[in-house]
Amino acid sequence: MKIALFACLFSLSALADTTCFTRTTEIETTEVSLGRTICFGEVEVQLDLLNESKVLLRYSIDENRGFKTATLRYATPRADGTIAYQVVMESNTAGGFCGDTWEATSNATIVMKRDGTQAKVEALTGETSYSSDNCHSGFQVVQELQYSQI
Repeated sequence: MKIALFACLFSLSALADTTCFTRTTEIETTEVSLGRTICFGEVEVQLDLLNESKVLLRYSIDENRGFKTATLRYATPRADGTIAYQVVMESNTAGGFCGDTWEATSNATIVMKRDGTQAKVEALTGETSYSSDNCHSGFQVVQELQYSQI
């Protein structure tokens, strides 16, 4: 009986991920990778007038569940009166300290009303970057990755 209850609760929590994005672009290098499908549950906002406000994200990347708290910085005002923030969802690198280095990142666009209500993940983007010597030169974007909402 306990096993059935646990399975029911687990499947209900899996249904909470209501906004999903699938990467429609193949990554052109095998040096780095990103998840294919990222799903988000309800977005929670913690507004703080004295300190930095935060967003709490429940998500899954290729069915591996996670929880992330990110500081809300660099708001982008929008014409409809909402504001948008970028939150890094995935980031991985491969390569040497001062040699060839690859980096892959995916970023979620969080849109909300100015009072912090009605927050949602509106879009997901990604990119791969390369540096032949990241000690003396910066990364150059090699590929922009597209995600579609499903």
